[in-house]
Amino acid sequence: MIGRILIPLFDDPLDYRLLDAAARFTDCRSASLQVAYFRPEPIEESVYGSEVVTSGLMMEALEEGPQVVKRNIAIRLKDWTSQHRYEYVNVHTGMASCQISFIERTGNPVTELRKTGRLNDLIICLLPDNERPTSEQVLTVAVAETGRPVLTLPKAPPSDLTKHILLAWDGSLEASRLLALAMPILSMAERVSVFCYPEKDCDTGELHQLIEYLRCHGISAAPSHVRQAKPLGESLVEAALFNDATLIAMGAYSHSRIRQQLFGGLTRHMIEDGKFPLLLAH
Repeated sequence: MIGRILIPLFDDPLDYRLLDAAARFTDCRSASLQVAYFRPEPIEESVYGSEVVTSGLMMEALEEGPQVVKRNIAIRLKDWTSQHRYEYVNVHTGMASCQISFIERTGNPVTELRKTGRLNDLIICLLPDNERPTSEQVLTVAVAETGRPVLTLPKAPPSDLTKHILLAWDGSLEASRLLALAMPILSMAERVSVFCYPEKDCDTGELHQLIEYLRCHGISAAPSHVRQAKPLGESLVEAALFNDATLIAMGAYSHSRIRQQLFGGLTRHMIEDGKFPLLLAH
């Protein structure tokens, strides 16, 4: 069951794609949507040379940027709410349906996102791009430090994210965690396929065991065609395109993030490919 969905923002504007995707996963059931703006603590002092300078005008200048971001988020959120069935509230009231709220958290944005994210069932953000400078940091923190599943969206996500979910399985601990956390979303899918790359710790026997496990949870899944002649990342993209997948679910950062950044990896490959919505868990 998905009870609460978090849409985290640092300095980037609120994108309607995030709200539309969140609404699809709740369908106005007893689940709440929470938009959170994470920003640093207001700076009360500034050092100029060797002298500490405090100034009301300086404080206003330092606060102006975050206040503009906050106002724009609130405006966009209320505009979206007015066109949908959701009620804009300050505090969520238990299991009431169709509620959405906006909160502001000050402090270290990474620390605050880590703490807030761990108390949500799903986190939704955008795939990184140059137009949104903080999008990559939001995604990295959400995936690597909250322990929650993270849905990340491309520029043009499909209208029905759960029409066909492609589950990438390699038997890793990260894939196992993703499987457990994603079960409510997999249960919503019209169709589920399993991508199992034989050279990556996934053989035919393990594939059938996974399909049997999913069947125990009422989920009917089928193997996806895999071309071993291509590298893992290219093969996964090809399988998703061939099967018209609307969402790829996979474990993330099975190697350290530093190694991913230096040498690449499947997670990095899929993020940079940017064609598909990804459901990630570390």
